[in-house]
Amino acid sequence: MLQKTTPLTAEIPHGLGAEFRATLALAWPLAAANLLQMLVHAIDVIFVARLGDTALAASSLGVSVFGLLLWTGSGLVGASAPLIAAELGRRKHAVREVRRTVRMALWLSALVSLAFMGICAAGGPIMRATGQAPDLSARAAGFLLILLWGMFPMIAASVLRIFVSALG
Repeated sequence: MLQKTTPLTAEIPHGLGAEFRATLALAWPLAAANLLQMLVHAIDVIFVARLGDTALAASSLGVSVFGLLLWTGSGLVGASAPLIAAELGRRKHAVREVRRTVRMALWLSALVSLAFMGICAAGGPIMRATGQAPDLSARAAGFLLILLWGMFPMIAASVLRIFVSALG
């Protein structure tokens, strides 16, 4: 049975090469952003390493705790991506539903951030309870007290990045 070619299907490029180019066009900005973020972390390690072993260990411990919480929060608000995509797939101009989803994701990021900021504030006792050295725990806790203020902006930025990428 022959399929009827519609104008829509006639415009879609077929073949492995076309799929590869389309995937590459979508992937290279994300890959570049990840590589740049790794470069920033590498430069941070180089600068902190000059302060000594204890400072490097404390900053690594603090960043690990903060990063775990941040990725958890970003994953929670990441559920807004399929909701936005579903609304846009249902109707091209689903402004009200998309706006509601983004607003609720921002509220979720605020609530999650408050809880995670509390965990960061209690970082010293938590790290000592897991068997970390007291001086290392104290330094890492001080580092977490500085980092915790970035929790909400970073999770909210994840929501906005999801929103922008869903809109294309």
